[in-house]
Amino acid sequence: MKYLLASVLVFLSALPALAADWEIPRPQLEIPEQLAQAAPVQLAHAPAVRNRTTRNTYDEALSLPRGRGSYAQSQRQQTATITGTPVQVPQNHAASYAANPTADPRVGRLYIAGAVSGVFADDANANSTDALANAILQSLAVEAEFDTGYGALAAVGWRVLPAEEFGPRLELEAAYQKNDVTKLTSTAGILNVAGDMSVFSVMVNAAFDLYTGTAWLPYFGAGAGFANVDAEVTAAGLSLRGDDTVIAGQLIGGVAYALSDLTFLTLDYRYFLTDEVNIAGGLIEPSFHKVSLGMRHQF
Repeated sequence: MKYLLASVLVFLSALPALAADWEIPRPQLEIPEQLAQAAPVQLAHAPAVRNRTTRNTYDEALSLPRGRGSYAQSQRQQTATITGTPVQVPQNHAASYAANPTADPRVGRLYIAGAVSGVFADDANANSTDALANAILQSLAVEAEFDTGYGALAAVGWRVLPAEEFGPRLELEAAYQKNDVTKLTSTAGILNVAGDMSVFSVMVNAAFDLYTGTAWLPYFGAGAGFANVDAEVTAAGLSLRGDDTVIAGQLIGGVAYALSDLTFLTLDYRYFLTDEVNIAGGLIEPSFHKVSLGMRHQF
């Protein structure tokens, strides 16, 4: 756990430096020879370039109108008038989407996201802060087993200005999940129990979008933060309950599909784990596998 969290923190700290070194490509406008030699030239839909750094950097470099439809407009041929003769001027926009030509993930910088999750908890070894009890638990190899649970998450993020093939982004995520505890297993047998374990986490994630030239946008990333783990277990008339706040980390891999210029359907897998949790003297180190279906909207 500690090695994974250290790797995640190094990854997060290195991201700004990596992004700063990337060279951002600028699309080039191909001008027919007869148009280049003619004057004057009037381009329909070609206002002056604004000297501002906004989410429309690419569109402004092309002298295209700003706004939600600017990417779609960049795919249309612009009409120029030369001495009364219309000439078609082709536009060349980097990394256009073949499957959905109106979807460009580089338009929006600020974004919000949400998802619902199926949560699968790994069996957790049970230990104790009491030396004698801990020796007994270890000798019996006691493990806690969990049912499949559920969860939800919400995030707000910022897309770092992307390069040709990688689109880095940073986000702040809040998530909740819950799994029922079903049994304690050991070399002595199985003890059926009733209870649950819930986790509320706040994570800082770093992710990379991989441009494919289609409406499909794979991504991967990692995150680190804190988790509050609350657990309650009842067995043989005895009840154990407590909570603890510990360091947490996660690895992320998934794919997004462009539904429109700024809205994406997302499906991802997350491996989420925490440091050792102290629940009223009982020690466990939980880990989870989460499959999440959600939406991301960029502004």
